[in-house]
Amino acid sequence: MISSMTGYAESKLDHKNFSIRIALKTLNHRYFDWNYHGDRLGEMEERLRTICKEYIHRGRVDMYLDIHFVDSSVYDVHFNKRLLKKIYASLEEIEADIQKNIKIRLENLFDIPQLIELKNRDFTKDERAFLEKTFRSCLEKLMKERGKEGGRLLKGITNHLSTIKNEVARINEMAKEQPDMIRKRLRDRIDRLGLEGEISEEKIAEETALYAQKCDLDEEIERLKSHLHHFESLVSEKEKEPIGKRLDFTSQEILRETNTINSKTQDIKIIKSCLSIKSELESIRQQVRNLE
Repeated sequence: MISSMTGYAESKLDHKNFSIRIALKTLNHRYFDWNYHGDRLGEMEERLRTICKEYIHRGRVDMYLDIHFVDSSVYDVHFNKRLLKKIYASLEEIEADIQKNIKIRLENLFDIPQLIELKNRDFTKDERAFLEKTFRSCLEKLMKERGKEGGRLLKGITNHLSTIKNEVARINEMAKEQPDMIRKRLRDRIDRLGLEGEISEEKIAEETALYAQKCDLDEEIERLKSHLHHFESLVSEKEKEPIGKRLDFTSQEILRETNTINSKTQDIKIIKSCLSIKSELESIRQQVRNLE
């Protein structure tokens, strides 16, 4: 199923020992980019990251976690006594200099880096299982949202692709008329220069064939059709592997062939069709960059 890289989900559940809230937000990124925010979980953080990679292959993942324990005895408080003594010794010197007492509130101590460390005990097997279950539940909600957004993106991509196919079909028909157009232009030029009758039909046919060969678009049109077919086959696949990068690469190949056709043709109508294709491709590539 095609999935967007953007999405949001949240889960709240209560365990007998704690309550937990998990929020997941995903954004576009070239690779898998894990960012954890919230209460420290020790080894469980790496475990959650591993689980996340089972669901998400590409994109930035921001995880926010709040956990509140029912029993405060699960917390261990560690003071850096040596640092605290240095702080108070410095304050006493300052007080002596300014002849004033300096007061520090308890909550201010928690703002001093490396002074106080608050740790919770290790999770039990049951608690770890509960955390994993809650996290997977949130991930499944997230994947549904990403899938819905991916479906909306796919509709837009399909519409743009249909327009491109129509333009390619028009180019294919107009390309067949290029030799006649080239012959007509040569005759018009000969007439403007007053050389009618001085240049043989054989020479005109020879020059027409030469220009027609230079402007031949058959190979580019066939490659363009092949890339479009490959693009369609990718968006219709049922595999779970991400296709965003492959679609972006195929879009580049379609653009490359379109630019070649645009540079070779002398037909203004074909040039306009190429410009239309490039406009539709730009819209497709913007949407494809949101796909996983």
